Amino acid sequence: MSVERALADGMRAARRLPDRERGGTYPAPAATAVVLDPGDGALAAVGQGLASVPAAGTAAPAFAGFPLHRFPVAGKTGTADLPPQAPFAWFASYAPVGDPKFVVVVMVEQGGHGGESAAPVARAIYQKLFGLPVTPVAGGADRSG
Repeated sequence: MSVERALADGMRAARRLPDRERGGTYPAPAATAVVLDPGDGALAAVGQGLASVPAAGTAAPAFAGFPLHRFPVAGKTGTADLPPQAPFAWFASYAPVGDPKFVVVVMVEQGGHGGESAAPVARAIYQKLFGLPVTPVAGGADRSG
C-alpha cells in the first residue's frame, strides 16, 4: 500500500469518528506534509536522532546487549494516553540504518510506555529477522514515553 493510500484511508476513517465535544459533528481532518531536501542535511539529522533511540535513548534498556554495531536499528518510542485506560505503548523502527531492509512497528494496548513494552517486542522481532538467538521479551525500565 502506498503512503498516499494509507493516508487517504486514515483520513476517511477519521471522518467517521464523531467529536463528542462538538455534539457528534464530524470535524474536517487536516494533513500536513513536510518535504525534506536530502541535500540540506535535515534528513540525515533525523536519521541520526532515530538511530540514537535504541543506542542511548528511550529504547536503550530494551536493546541492551543487542549487536547494534552489526545491525543498527533506528526508532521512536511513544505512548498514547487513552484515559481511563492504561497508556498504549508503541515503537516504530527500521533497520539496518543506512540501508533499511525492514520496518517494524509494535503497538501494545495498555502496555505503558513504548520503551518498556513495545521496544522489547521489536528487539525480539529484529533478532529473528537477523538470525540471532531470540531472548525472552521482558519489560524495560523506560518511563519517558
